[in-house]
Amino acid sequence: MSASTDVWLERLGRERLRYHRGRRRIVVESELLDGVTHSICVYRSSIVRWEPPHELEPVTEADRDQILNDIRRIVLAAGSRDIQVA
Repeated sequence: MSASTDVWLERLGRERLRYHRGRRRIVVESELLDGVTHSICVYRSSIVRWEPPHELEPVTEADRDQILNDIRRIVLAAGSRDIQVA
């Protein structure tokens, strides 16, 4: 799933997404909801730490907001009808 060449998502099974922004990556816990509506729930509390080699860089509230906005835009563009944040 992609919104641009700098920001994209990789699905890691049914319950996790890997978010890519430039050279940074972070795994975000998610859950597919009702299959008929193609909805997804993303867990804000799982947005904690960038993957190596950026693991020492903090994930700020502004980063979390940007990540969630990017995920929302990407999954809606890919055909999901709804995204919930828990």
